[in-house]
Amino acid sequence: MAIHKVTFVFDGRQCGWSESHWLSSIDASHELTMDAAKKLAAKRAMLLGVECFIKAIRVSTEGTGPDAMLRYVKYRPEVIESANGNLVGEKAAQKDVALQIRMENAAHTQHKLIFLRGIWDAVEGDQGEYIDNDDFRVALDAYRKLLLSGPWGWFGSTGRTKVKLSNVQRGVNTDSAVFSFAANLFPDGLAGKRARIRISGVNGGQSNLNGVHVVSVTDRMTCSSEFPLAVANRTENGWGSYNVYDFIQYASFDDQKIVTRETGAPLLESPGRRSKKARG
Repeated sequence: MAIHKVTFVFDGRQCGWSESHWLSSIDASHELTMDAAKKLAAKRAMLLGVECFIKAIRVSTEGTGPDAMLRYVKYRPEVIESANGNLVGEKAAQKDVALQIRMENAAHTQHKLIFLRGIWDAVEGDQGEYIDNDDFRVALDAYRKLLLSGPWGWFGSTGRTKVKLSNVQRGVNTDSAVFSFAANLFPDGLAGKRARIRISGVNGGQSNLNGVHVVSVTDRMTCSSEFPLAVANRTENGWGSYNVYDFIQYASFDDQKIVTRETGAPLLESPGRRSKKARG
């Protein structure tokens, strides 16, 4: 089994954005996941206005190094080309308009919001009203069915451990902070790896140690900050929290409302050669 992150790269109206889903694959092969991703991309493209398209798909394995597979593609909505060469089809809404969809797990105890940009202008009314459109509904249902047929989902927190902080000291010959806890904070198998923890309550909440830190795990009760972190002479009380993350499968799909989600510059584009600055 492998947890793959699939990122779709979109382009439209001189702007770009991305959308990501995770797939629980029976095989570690990126090629197998890429095939599934292309099927989902074809359904997603049908929800785009004619000015927009999917131009790339990226597949990577969650929790590993730089192992990504990137494929340039071109998935567009179905359009008709007129006699003068113009594309005739549904126009896209303004670039920062998005359809908010609430995805939930099978027990309805966790959820994730996803946002579809580049949607049809026909489904956005005055003041952001979500207008029901029969043709858009057909395309949305096809996308929903494939997304829920799985195993698509997201990578989220499935549990949290909170342990009392027993000691903080400066690392030997380093500017890092070494955290020691009163009991096991980390699960087995994390020694020697990076993790993210939250420290809270040190010195009544007035210490710079409080907050989220990237750490290197020494053992289940000890870790050190990956980046320089000052340690005060006095550190009292405090807690350490570690979230366990895992794959959570989509089980429900609720398209809710029109919202605003800003896009950015086109992705995977070269900035080109910059003009030379005048000297002197």
